[in-house]
Amino acid sequence: MLEVARETYPEVDFREGHLEALPVDDASCDVVTSALAVCHAPDLDVVFEEFARVLRPGGTLVVSDPHPSTVTLGGVAGFRDPDADPTEGFTMPFVPNLHHPMHTYVNAAVAAGLEIVECREPTFPDSGLEANPAYAVLPDAVRQAFGGLPFVVVWRMRKPG
Repeated sequence: MLEVARETYPEVDFREGHLEALPVDDASCDVVTSALAVCHAPDLDVVFEEFARVLRPGGTLVVSDPHPSTVTLGGVAGFRDPDADPTEGFTMPFVPNLHHPMHTYVNAAVAAGLEIVECREPTFPDSGLEANPAYAVLPDAVRQAFGGLPFVVVWRMRKPG
């Protein structure tokens, strides 16, 4: 992903690091974004402390993650073979998501000194339902089970200052 990003945007400084130890100086960022990554960290307190550390006062943090209900129902980052026939059986490599209830995000953010500005919980889009491996065989059941449920959670936070 970094290689593609660097080729696409050569003027941008992309860095490889870990959520628990960002390769960025203290108070050096106006905006920090994390897309579908915090769900892989075992300790949200450490992650949100890092986000707060690198944000400048008045800076904004935007975090998106699979919704905890999605994770509870077995949602994972799956990588389906587009040529596989789901009715024939197939394997799907995946990266597991760790279950973090909503309060763990809130508590970690507050403990790190961040203010929660907004929280959104978009529901499963049709493309998300259709990506479910069972959809090819049981589309009505998948729609009934997951339609209308929150798919992701998106937080907007601010570092006071």
